[in-house]
Amino acid sequence: MNINKRLNNIQFSKTRNSVCNSSPFFSYRSMKNSLFLTVDGTIPCTHAWKMRILTLNLVRNIQNNCLFHKESNCFLTRNYVMSKIKIDLELLKQNAKNTETATKELFTRFKKKKPKQLDSIVHTLHDEVFEDLDCLECANCCKSISPIVIDKDIERLAKQFRMKPSEFINQYLYMDNENDYVFKETPCPFLMPDNYCMVYENRPRACREYPHTDRKRFYQILDLTLKNTHYCPAVYEVVDRLKKKKEQL
Repeated sequence: MNINKRLNNIQFSKTRNSVCNSSPFFSYRSMKNSLFLTVDGTIPCTHAWKMRILTLNLVRNIQNNCLFHKESNCFLTRNYVMSKIKIDLELLKQNAKNTETATKELFTRFKKKKPKQLDSIVHTLHDEVFEDLDCLECANCCKSISPIVIDKDIERLAKQFRMKPSEFINQYLYMDNENDYVFKETPCPFLMPDNYCMVYENRPRACREYPHTDRKRFYQILDLTLKNTHYCPAVYEVVDRLKKKKEQL
């Protein structure tokens, strides 16, 4: 199988910032006519088409997270950004609930006043927070809430899976009470065990834009932001820091 040759040529280190050994990071095996992709001893799925997509994503992740060292003829792992912000989802829910009244009061003020500096301050906070937080350590948005999936998203995803859009809808989506397509289940069916996205290059627009804290006209999505403080540590942190700057607005 060509993919086996391709994967066996890839070397990867499990130890951060070190030269990798000669053992391949990926392997695959056949069992009862089903293909299993094995990554570090785990078997995420048994579907051949999922295996191909997983493989492409994982190869991409190696390309993104490694540097090829010509002298050693192998890969060196990049420095990973470990979250300086502690991710505790139970604590997040409690804190978001306890501060919800104060957040609503602040957002009500913003809706009335529409401060000119709001976007620039929030965008700066967005950049600061994401310097200290790695989404791959969390993925709570993928596990807890579904994005709205628009027609262009459906076409793109259906094409990736070599399905008709109607087949993709029947298998993965339903229409909610606001007449928007959302995923039938949570966690997202395309979320992998390591919190990477199986369809990252073709993910829905709502996923690309989440958590929306870098969006222009931030005052237009204050209700959505309030909701997201209960799910996303980054949003909660941005809002918490924004409260400390309210005198500037």
